[in-house]
Amino acid sequence: MNAGRLVLATVVGALVLAVAAMSAPTPVAPIFRVRPDLRMCPSPMCGGFWVAHANRATTRCGDGAARAWCYVVGITLPKPVASRTELLARGRIVHLGAGGTRPADRFVATATWTAATRAASTGAVYLVSDNGIRCVRAPCFTLRVATVNRSRTTTASALDLAGVGAATLGQQAQAALTKGGLPVAGTIRRDADGGRTIVVTQFFLATS
Repeated sequence: MNAGRLVLATVVGALVLAVAAMSAPTPVAPIFRVRPDLRMCPSPMCGGFWVAHANRATTRCGDGAARAWCYVVGITLPKPVASRTELLARGRIVHLGAGGTRPADRFVATATWTAATRAASTGAVYLVSDNGIRCVRAPCFTLRVATVNRSRTTTASALDLAGVGAATLGQQAQAALTKGGLPVAGTIRRDADGGRTIVVTQFFLATS
């Protein structure tokens, strides 16, 4: 009897684990900063791309080492990107084995956002969206600010795009706030009136 109960308990436990595994959400790939490698030397040692886990001090490269930026010989994108500007990309580093004196890794992306201009993107990376709040006086915290690849969120009352130098793209940036969010790089400034302004050094638009 005891043996029968033990077998039944084992089977039930296995079924519970199997159902839990099937119902568990699929992990979301992190977002990386992607920059073209502008060094001049024979390919594939140069001319590829540098990738870094956004908002992390180090990134696990294909060879297992943790570095500030990882070199990859190429990137696979879900949609073509005309220019070799900076990107934000959701994806992963794929190790292809040895290539010359360093690993010949490749970055495979499932979603990309292209930098609006060639301005240097400094600061943290945030996803900014309109939270629907409206006020009759300032400061009004109408923006939800999520730190990319982190669980931290906050609110902001203004978005300063002046440093990006993309006046003609301002309307696209504003539209993105209500359609999935606008990825930006920059810092958050506390204002004299009690508000918080996101000082943007670069913003990114979804690849169309």
